[in-house]
Amino acid sequence: MRNSQWLFLFLFWTEALFVGALSGICQQHVSTITLGEADQGLADAGKAIEAAFDAHDARALSSLWDKHAVHCSKSTGIELSGRQTISDAYTKLFAEDPGCTLSVRIQSKKLDTETTALVIGIAQVDHPRGLPTLSQFEARLTRIGAKWLLTRVDETDLFLDAATALGPLQWLVGRWVAEDPDGSAVNEFRFVDEGAFLLRNYWRESKDGPSIQGTQVIGWDSEQSCIRTWVFDSTGSFGEGYWQREGTNRWLNKLALKLSDGRRASLTQVLERVGEDQIKLQLVAGEIDGAAQPNGPVATLARKADQPSKPVSNRNATKGELP
Repeated sequence: MRNSQWLFLFLFWTEALFVGALSGICQQHVSTITLGEADQGLADAGKAIEAAFDAHDARALSSLWDKHAVHCSKSTGIELSGRQTISDAYTKLFAEDPGCTLSVRIQSKKLDTETTALVIGIAQVDHPRGLPTLSQFEARLTRIGAKWLLTRVDETDLFLDAATALGPLQWLVGRWVAEDPDGSAVNEFRFVDEGAFLLRNYWRESKDGPSIQGTQVIGWDSEQSCIRTWVFDSTGSFGEGYWQREGTNRWLNKLALKLSDGRRASLTQVLERVGEDQIKLQLVAGEIDGAAQPNGPVATLARKADQPSKPVSNRNATKGELP
């Protein structure tokens, strides 16, 4: 595998399929295991959180957090540190949203040691005067005596339907071009099927040699509560993955690829919006059949005025190679 080909993969946004069960693609980074005796204690902690929240008892809720606990919103970048700060946030929430209630659905639990655990799940807050709000959380807990306390919670906003879920990606609509000495990589995004899916067509405008073209479909998976992606290209490669938001302008596109010769690849693309007309991209954590690939440099895509689409032929592209 030549580095130049891997770099082009990065610039060209080739996507793919995580190795493993596709039905759990949004949670593959965590193994679901039996917690034995710890399981009941963690379940009791979850019930206590729901009960205190529904009673709007900020003091009881904060007592379920460690003194030095941290809550981090991955969607906004806001971080709350310390039990008192978290208690104050609950008090403000209950004053602004009287009648709101909480329900928690656990997706996986992992006991790291006898006294530390990781719990991943979906939290839903119902509001008397509006639609429910959803978030995915990763909660780390520490057992002190017989009681489990929250030490850190990372939370990411989720969405109720496709149109709402894909809204944060609306800024991608249009044409984006990455220039290099050998040509350019072109990406065009548009909504299809009444906004239910975001469609991306991409191709390479090369000065010489074979080029590649392909199609990516981006949609909302309501069962797994994540933005999923499917990709197909003219070499016969295909794949699947998902998007994860970090902060206001940063996205992780976690992907893998089934190559036309049967090999597998996985990668994470880091996408950062810079103003209205520029995207910075970097490829990290790449592998081909388990062999690590070097991280790519940061590249820049610029928004261009819409032009007639002109994907190129790829009949001479080498089968089984990354573009």
